[in-house]
Amino acid sequence: MSQAERLEHLYRSHGSDNHLDLMTAKWSKRKHDIIKEYLKALKFEYAVTNEEAGCLAKLRCCKNREDLVSLKTDLFKHREVSAGIEFIRTAIHHIILFWKNNKNVLNNLEDWWRIFLYGPVFDSAFSSAQEYNIIRSESESQAYKAYCILFKDVLPPGEKQKMDKVDMIVRTADHQFDIFSAEDKPLSATRKSVQDMIAKNQARRVITLDVIEKQLPRPELISYFENFTAIWHGNLMRLHCTRKINGRFYHYEAASTHVPLSPENYEGIARLLLIVLSLKV
Repeated sequence: MSQAERLEHLYRSHGSDNHLDLMTAKWSKRKHDIIKEYLKALKFEYAVTNEEAGCLAKLRCCKNREDLVSLKTDLFKHREVSAGIEFIRTAIHHIILFWKNNKNVLNNLEDWWRIFLYGPVFDSAFSSAQEYNIIRSESESQAYKAYCILFKDVLPPGEKQKMDKVDMIVRTADHQFDIFSAEDKPLSATRKSVQDMIAKNQARRVITLDVIEKQLPRPELISYFENFTAIWHGNLMRLHCTRKINGRFYHYEAASTHVPLSPENYEGIARLLLIVLSLKV
């Protein structure tokens, strides 16, 4: 079966109303291996340069904080580096600072996390690209604005445009389109508030794909597009994605990782930076 046929098969058994949430669907143990094979088509594609890959390999090999500090020192010896290496060495520096300032993580709210973690290890990856603008702190999503303009003929008369406030947006330099968006929740956030934010992100991804499809020369080309959103919950980052194939929306978790609260799990740090650099492409 083709990728589209496999996903359609999954939809018929677990989806409804043209949506299949692969993160919440319940799979039987008997079908687990088959489902796993089906979902390979939705695998997140990592994309970094050879130089960045080599640097991340050194990060994975760190055994303790001293190794990480040594790596940071070596990276900062170079005056001129690529944007990717600049991001990696700056992120490492701020993660070391984060370990020095995280004694009260359970009580710190979003602003603290943005200053000490999200800004340095996430937002800054996009700041070097001239084609992007980073919009921060309760920014209004462009997706619903564009949807109301493009679909005004099918919207109920008198319906007000939905306002969608987002914590972080990567927007094109001409301010016409939102490439990517992210929401922040502190470590103390309840499970319900995190799930509500995941649902909000999912709705935005659907609207964004509808807007893209409306502007394509052929609607079936939308199957080649994917839209990502991220949610930070304290030191945990989850990357979610939606694709629209044959009129069905498929929602899945593309990647997840975390920044350790103490000097350990350097593999996880390298994975986070790999994911962020891949999103930038």
